[in-house]
Amino acid sequence: MKTNITKIKNNKIKNTGILFETLARQITADVLDETKNSSDAMQIVKKYFNKNSELRKELQLYQQLTKKNFTNETKASSFVDMMVQARKQLNNSKLRNEKYNIIKEIRDKFDITKLFSSKIDNYVVHASIYKLFEYSDVLNEVTNPEDLIKAKFAIVEFMCKGETSKEKVPEEIKELQNEDSTVKLLTQKLLIEKYNEKYSGKLNANQKELIRDFIHNVSNTQTLNEIIKKHSDKIMSEIKSLNKKIPDQAIKIKISQIAKELKTISEKKNIKDSHIVGMLRTYELLSEIKKHLKKSGCDKKVI
Repeated sequence: MKTNITKIKNNKIKNTGILFETLARQITADVLDETKNSSDAMQIVKKYFNKNSELRKELQLYQQLTKKNFTNETKASSFVDMMVQARKQLNNSKLRNEKYNIIKEIRDKFDITKLFSSKIDNYVVHASIYKLFEYSDVLNEVTNPEDLIKAKFAIVEFMCKGETSKEKVPEEIKELQNEDSTVKLLTQKLLIEKYNEKYSGKLNANQKELIRDFIHNVSNTQTLNEIIKKHSDKIMSEIKSLNKKIPDQAIKIKISQIAKELKTISEKKNIKDSHIVGMLRTYELLSEIKKHLKKSGCDKKVI
């Protein structure tokens, strides 16, 4: 009997991991948008990712596979098999029904193309998990061994190597990356409050503008890149101005290092939260330098 071979393709809106991350970003934008009285995304998450939903159970499997690290491929492979078996234990009929309903509600309340336009961290891994779970549902009827194995080992490789990026990440951001999506969401929601608390409730104008620009354009990759370029140019202009007035050589060297890091961020195609945090810190540092120059009498025409 000839086997019917079908290749399953990732579907962003049906991919529970990507779906939740996208809604989380939208919640962040809504929470920090002073013109909005409520968040449709928040209501959808509360409704469909409650503790009794199959969607929440599947999301937890996605999070296990994207957060767990191994030093041994055999152990990682066994763990993936365990997650696939756990996925098979879910109520598939209920899960399909919940996905149908959440997708219908999202389509009713959002522009799907715009909502899912932003890039997702570890997209390939999320896509591989989706395919692996989907193949596990139809394995007795339709098989594509080559694609199935490719998806599995993409996950295994990721779990053994972790992030493929060689970018140096600050300790605070490393801690955030180790948390699950819910904690990351909460951290994003409290971004302004944390800065207010740390800096006595006084975000400077540049920081407020950057946060506002980021939140309003988090789902538009092209516009976000343009915004980062705008803020990078603004910071570079301030750095050049300050450099002429700083008498301390050590501070000048530090400023030069900041300029190099800033150039790296402005050239990124995929802007991450950590890049925004870095720019917020840069704005704060420049503000502190200006205050220092003013105190020491070196400030004449500081911007």
